Amino acid sequence: MNRQILLLFTCVLCTLTSFGKPSTSACLQQVDDTIPSSLSSDKIMPSPQRSSGKPGDFKVKPKTREDKRTMKEAERQKKMEEKIKKSKIEYKDVYLFGIGAAFGDTVVYVTEIGHLENIPINKVTQFLPRRSEYTLQLTDYLQNELNLTNRTCSVQFSTKKKKAEKKYKKVLEKYRKSKEPLDVRILNQSTFAFKRLDHTE
Repeated sequence: MNRQILLLFTCVLCTLTSFGKPSTSACLQQVDDTIPSSLSSDKIMPSPQRSSGKPGDFKVKPKTREDKRTMKEAERQKKMEEKIKKSKIEYKDVYLFGIGAAFGDTVVYVTEIGHLENIPINKVTQFLPRRSEYTLQLTDYLQNELNLTNRTCSVQFSTKKKKAEKKYKKVLEKYRKSKEPLDVRILNQSTFAFKRLDHTE
């Protein structure tokens, strides 16, 4: 674009100011002599290639291995999000239990395995919806009923009873066989039980 403007300006200037009426080729030669080498047409960088027909969608080549890993991770995340959006929801029974522990305290509270019916589970992620709110149920119980503050609570679950029982057994063994002796206290169903949340939203 800069070369075309300069060419037009030079030709007009030659026509108006020169008595000899120089030829077009002379004007072109004069323009070529005055154009910096950085603006030469053979050194102009090609425009970036589009990776698709969408506006602004350009194909950028990664420069380093870290860039390649970042781009691959972004593509993988995007595909997963699209897959989740297209996936279906299944209503299943859920078997869950909670754990409440505190740093520096040798007492660990573990609930019995609870059973919740008809919980919507995404077929791809297999996540428990509103899991943090189920965890909060245990946190509130320990704080309000047992006056235990600063407890870190978590919830583990499975849609299969045997798998939940296997997880439960593994957690109890972990705490009971730890290097430091821990007092594992079981909260039975009559003491504490998870309440099913409304998942119609």
